[in-house]
Amino acid sequence: MFEIFFAKRDRTSGNLFIDSPIPLSNIFYLLQTLLPGMLLIYRIDDIDDFGEQERTRVLPPAAWVEEHKGLLQKIFGDHMERYDRLLVAVSDRGLAEEVKMISSYINYEDDFGQREMEDFTACDKECGYCGTCDY
Repeated sequence: MFEIFFAKRDRTSGNLFIDSPIPLSNIFYLLQTLLPGMLLIYRIDDIDDFGEQERTRVLPPAAWVEEHKGLLQKIFGDHMERYDRLLVAVSDRGLAEEVKMISSYINYEDDFGQREMEDFTACDKECGYCGTCDY
């Protein structure tokens, strides 16, 4: 939605993060913390010979939450368990980030490097265009 935020993937951990000026990314992550699901980090990666992978992150990175512990504790007030639950949630990739394949590249070649051609002509039976019957 915003062209000032660019989603990048950390090469070591694979987590998504915002590659933008620090004040802007801090505001974005703070809003993600206060209203989870309102702002998403979204990225599509094209993985060679495999397909396209979609990543969506609903919570800020754990490193950002730990770095801004004092600020978040002031915001949450006396509710320390809320900060602790947030830290657990952002550390759990199953909760903070969704990864799914949205397309895949199918390899049609057999063991000899030749594509097996299927016959989709109609046969005289009631089955239609199966291409597998003896006709």
